[in-house]
Amino acid sequence: MKKDSIKRKILVSALTASVLAFGAATSAQANLWMAYSGTDGTNSFAGACQDGAACDTNILTGTIALNPLTLINPLPGLIITNLGTTSTISPGPGGVNTLLGGSLIATYGALTNVVAPVAGFVTIHTAFGDVNYVGPSTSWTTTGSGTWGTVGGVGSSTTGSSSLMTFYNDPENNQGAEDALDRPGNLVNSVNSIATGNILDSFAFTNNGLLTFPDGAQYSMTLGTDFVLVAGASLASQGQGIAKSTTTIPEPGSMLLLGAALAGMGFTRRYKAK
Repeated sequence: MKKDSIKRKILVSALTASVLAFGAATSAQANLWMAYSGTDGTNSFAGACQDGAACDTNILTGTIALNPLTLINPLPGLIITNLGTTSTISPGPGGVNTLLGGSLIATYGALTNVVAPVAGFVTIHTAFGDVNYVGPSTSWTTTGSGTWGTVGGVGSSTTGSSSLMTFYNDPENNQGAEDALDRPGNLVNSVNSIATGNILDSFAFTNNGLLTFPDGAQYSMTLGTDFVLVAGASLASQGQGIAKSTTTIPEPGSMLLLGAALAGMGFTRRYKAK
């Protein structure tokens, strides 16, 4: 299992450059949204960001890179960085629609926050959504990955941490991700990663299938993640993506491009002038 995961990550890294070139040539809409929320049982936080708004530090349409200061200690002891999303919309028949989200790094009870009160665990929700993807589409490919770790010093464990990644498709073309639980349409796939307690524990997957409700000329897609971090745990490079082509069966190249894009989601920030 571990060997397969390493192979996937090597393949994904090798293809990053080609997928970024592909994405740059593909049209995108300004209806891209991302949202986040969380609680430690006593305190809570929530927010959302639309493509091109002041919260977005990337000037390109179709990519949101959340201001890195937004989620520094939204709860005592919690730090979330590198949160973003990218959407590419097919230019027409034979093209590929993709939605990528995450690439976050989350730590709870990090050594830099030992003086902050830390609850036993935090629950965090994220969502990423866009509309007007070009159909018809009848099949999907999903992918995701991440690495569990510990940050709380000797005796820390990831046990009790988990990440549920969900993938939604909406033939009605409704906007999603205006809040962290706003996920319209039909659930097409879900994958749950449960941390094992190891200091470093990586996971990666790629799935595909046929839509129960095929898309028409336009549709929307939304990604959701619901994860739990116990005190002293971290989740690095957690990201997910979905790809749907305008053909009945996604071309093998489309699946590879999706995986490569997920690996390359560093959300390099092209900062706006202040």
